[in-house]
Amino acid sequence: MDTADAERRLPLVQTVPLIRLKLFQSLRQIDAESFKNYVLAHVLESRHLHLPSVYDMLGSSQMSSADINSRVFTLWIHEALGETTFQRGVVQLIFEYFKPCAISPRGLRYELTLSGPYGDPRIPSNYETLVDEKHGFPGAATNHRIHPWIQAVFEKAVQPRCVIVSEPTMGAFQEGGWGVGYLTSVRIAIPEREIKDSRSRKRKKGKKCMDVATAEDADFHRDPFEPYAYSSNPPRGPDAKGRAHDTVTFPEEGRRWIIVGDVANAAREGLAIRIPIALPSGYDGARTFRLYNFSTHAAWLATGSFIFE
Repeated sequence: MDTADAERRLPLVQTVPLIRLKLFQSLRQIDAESFKNYVLAHVLESRHLHLPSVYDMLGSSQMSSADINSRVFTLWIHEALGETTFQRGVVQLIFEYFKPCAISPRGLRYELTLSGPYGDPRIPSNYETLVDEKHGFPGAATNHRIHPWIQAVFEKAVQPRCVIVSEPTMGAFQEGGWGVGYLTSVRIAIPEREIKDSRSRKRKKGKKCMDVATAEDADFHRDPFEPYAYSSNPPRGPDAKGRAHDTVTFPEEGRRWIIVGDVANAAREGLAIRIPIALPSGYDGARTFRLYNFSTHAAWLATGSFIFE
């Protein structure tokens, strides 16, 4: 078979799962600019292009991390057990059953703490008044300081889509001279240590999986459920290009917190402000969420609501 005939047959070759996994792991290590140049070079130089695939990539939205994890798991299981072991759809059912489930915070009680409560008995600053959906009414308020904060700590890690806060403009807030403007410079952050703890647990889980592997290349016998660092919807506030999230340090603590939400991205519905939360890619949740004022000057912080969804 001559070279030209081989090139004509090449696009018809179905690569084995191991090769596809190796290519996937190699490509995910390079930066976006290098990958773009790789694709452009292929388009310009390849004698045989599968144009429908190229057009699909150009015209489709970014693949979600859940979809990526599912496809990687399918390749992993095919490499380990063979492609004909399961009927169509069975692998997806296995993946859905065993993958880590994100816990919604909706309806889950949290422990409320403040950097320092505002000294007004009309503003109770307790859990019940923050989740009663009476937007604008007290509520919670802090004293005057740099980076004042209101914090929720859940019993277990949760994965909220957003947090709802509300302008302190009604009832005792109004009587006390509060109003619009106390939520114009706020962000949501989680402790960096919770992310590190999560990574440690995942590494231990992956190590256990590798210990029982028998294939030659143990690198591909990592925990197939460990999420990859891809995000279909990176937050605009922390990082517009999906890179590492920004961090903040609170003076009295000295440890870093990762910013996961910004009021600049919020949707406003009357007095309610819905701030989207985007956890670092590949992690299933956090226990601690801190609403804080990021101004460099001392300020008060007040909200009628602090509801996680």
